[in-house]
Amino acid sequence: MPALTKKGPTSARSETVAVRLDAKVRHLVELAARDQQRSLSSLVETIIRKALSDGSFAQAPNYGLDITKPAARAPMWGEGFWDTDPADRLYLLATGRPDLMTEQEAGFWKLSSGSLVARGERLTLDSYRAAYHHAAYDKTHLEKGDDA
Repeated sequence: MPALTKKGPTSARSETVAVRLDAKVRHLVELAARDQQRSLSSLVETIIRKALSDGSFAQAPNYGLDITKPAARAPMWGEGFWDTDPADRLYLLATGRPDLMTEQEAGFWKLSSGSLVARGERLTLDSYRAAYHHAAYDKTHLEKGDDA
């Protein structure tokens, strides 16, 4: 194990750890990080520290993130903000927690949902899914990159 270099009285140099996450976990952890206005790395480190300090890693799994927010909000885990279809994920996020949308997501949402309204269509999950998958929309800017 490499020696740690102290930055300050209590902090140590951070180490890089590569972790594989399935798409659902990655998406939901990114939303939780946005909710807490943290980087993905900061949130993951906080979750690990909490699990190690309170021993919760040794208990039966709790598949919800312990985020101290009002209970009225839709859960991030489970079916709250996840779907295998990216159109459905964006619809769920935009209608459930628009405050967590990135600038790119918000811009694409405005463009794609606005086109439905302009045509006089009702904005539903099905109508949005059809608009999202329309070939005229460039969605390359919505692709996820790695978080450092």
